[in-house]
Formats: sequence, C-alpha cells, structure tokens
Amino acid sequence: MTGRARPPHDRCRQCRSRAVTGSGSGSVASAGGCPDHGGAPCLAVEGRTLIERELEGRYTLLEVIATGGMGTIFRARQHATGRDVAIKLLPTVKVRREHALQQFAGEASALARLSDPHIVTLLDAACAQAELPYFVMELLRGTTLRELVAREGPLAPARALAITAQVLDALGHAHAAGVVHRDVKPENVMLLDGYRHRDFVKVLDFGVAWLRSSAPEAQPRDELLVGTPSCIAPEQITGAAIDPRADLYALGSVLFYLLAGQYPFEDASAHALMRDKLGRAAPRLSTLAGSEAWPVELDELVASLLERAPDDRPADADAARALLDGAIAALDRGCSAHATTPTPAPASALPRPGRPDRDRTTLDVGRSLPPPRAAGEAEGLEAAERARRA
Repeated sequence: MTGRARPPHDRCRQCRSRAVTGSGSGSVASAGGCPDHGGAPCLAVEGRTLIERELEGRYTLLEVIATGGMGTIFRARQHATGRDVAIKLLPTVKVRREHALQQFAGEASALARLSDPHIVTLLDAACAQAELPYFVMELLRGTTLRELVAREGPLAPARALAITAQVLDALGHAHAAGVVHRDVKPENVMLLDGYRHRDFVKVLDFGVAWLRSSAPEAQPRDELLVGTPSCIAPEQITGAAIDPRADLYALGSVLFYLLAGQYPFEDASAHALMRDKLGRAAPRLSTLAGSEAWPVELDELVASLLERAPDDRPADADAARALLDGAIAALDRGCSAHATTPTPAPASALPRPGRPDRDRTTLDVGRSLPPPRAAGEAEGLEAAERARRA
C-alpha cells in the first residue's frame, strides 16, 4: 500500500497533550517538547523554561517545586516584600480548556474561603485575566505523611492521633465553609520543618475540591473518577452524591496508613482495589499484629471512619473528633485494648506490604472492571457507569 505517510502522534506522559512529532527547526520537538515523544512541552519541560520569568511585574519564578496534572508549583520571589512564596501555574496546554481553567480557578476559590492554621494559605490569585493563570500561596517546607512513614515506618498511636486531630480540625473548618477536599491522602498532609510545635500539620492541594451549594443539582458531575483509589470513599467510585463524610472516610484511610504502614485496601490493579472497596468491609485495626495493646476506642474510631455507607460514619467532623478524643483519652489511661488475642484476618482481607500507592488518578471507572463478587457490588459499578455517561 502506498501513499503519503501520516506524521506520528503521541501524548506526553505528563500533560497528555496531543502533538505531531518532528525534527525540523520549526517543529514542536525543536522548541523544547517532551524529550521522549517530541510532542508538546510537558509540565516538567515547561516549568524549566519559565525559570526567571516575571509574572505581571510582581513575582519572579525561581525554581520548580513540584509538578502535577493540574499545574506546576514554583518557588518565587514577591517583588514588593522580597519574600519567597509558592506559585501554582496552570499549564499552557490547559489554558484554552474551559473545564481545566474552571477547575484551576475553583482551587483558588476554595482556598479563598479558608482561613485555618492547618490549611495552606492563599495570598494572591490571577486566574482569569492573566496570560498564565496562577495563584500564590505561602511557601511551606516540611515532610509529607507519605515521606514520614516511608522513612520511619508505622507511627505510635499517640503520635498518629495527634496528627490526625489536626487534619480533622482543618477538614472541619473546610466543611463549615462549604468545601469538600475529595483527595485527602498522606501526600497532601505536610508536617512543617522548624515549627515550634512538633508535627505541625498543613493540609495541601485543594485541586479537586468541591464547593458545596444548597442546590441538589450542584453535585459534582465528573466524567472521570478523581482522587486516589487507596483513600477515596466508595461513593466517589460509584458516582453517588457526596458530602463531607467522604473526606472522613479518606481520613480513616490515612489514619490506618499511619498506624499500619499500609492502606486498608491495596491491590496491584486500581480497578480491583475499587471492586474490593465496594464489595467488602475494611479490615479492623484489631486484626493487625501488635495491636493487642491498643485501646478498643482506637479500633472503633478507624472502623467508624471506614464504614462503606456514609450514614454509618460519624455525621460530621465534630462527631469524628469526639471519637478521636475518646481514643486519645483511652491511650492516656493506658487501657488494654482487647481481652482476647486478635483473630488474624485472611490474607485477602489485608493489603500486602510493599505495594506502591496509586497517585491521584483520573480512571474511567466504566472500563473493564473485574466482575463483582459481592451482593450490592454490581449495583455500585452500574451506578459508576451511569455517572460516567451522564
């Protein structure tokens, strides 16, 4: 078969933009495109090209701190004060996409509603009129909970609960302001360096946060699942209505991770993980080796946060805080956890050590999920498919 060859296309692994490969002087590749694909600049490449660029004569970008699906975060210098700040920029490949621009502006709007010592502070924003949409936050230095557990292993219960209490206070403030985070996970919780309070918490990354409205139709309508499968609530998988209790479920996953060094549900496949999360109850802390000395109140706290049905979880952050305070008091009293030796969970019920966590993903939950194995699971997956097609 003969004919003019079509130029190859590919997508950058990070920015997912489609572009024609090329090698000429005018090609995208020669202009600093993705080294692997010769496509449009990925976030990492784009970030490097913006170093030392000024934004509206007010900030100078100094270095890339992090890149993600919804933007690049820079350390920058504020001209008026001379202080360093963090600036998040929307990638140029997404500036023309209305949904991406709305989501980026939504993160800034969510942060603008919040003023809590345990939530990263918004300082400035230019999401509409700027050539490069951006917003400015306080610059934080510290260790994420993911990094902490990777370095030190599971935490002592008293330390894990002290950290969780601060995260819960931050979420309670956000919920009262009408903001549901939707992606609470160890990577999005930082312990600040050099702070007078040990393990001082900051909750980060409201990039997929939902700003609640009194109108029922204002529920988020995501075609793709957002969040991190290891942590998100079952209702986020099925596309059912969500409320602040979805964040409480994610917090239960984080607390389990701090205490066990692994998530309640882990699997090599994100789809299988979500199937299991819909089809069976989360394992109890009391089934873990070494949990015999932990108070029963701690086991009950985690179990209540990880209930599959939102109505079975604490009603709100205040109710969850009451349970958490009870667990802290029980630890202080030195109560024995269980009168009998815990019964080990079956191997299939507990995550296997060494499984890497999945980063935040945008999975098409209607695509070839393994067949359900539990009553009610099929209904959940069908709901997920209907939500995806809505």
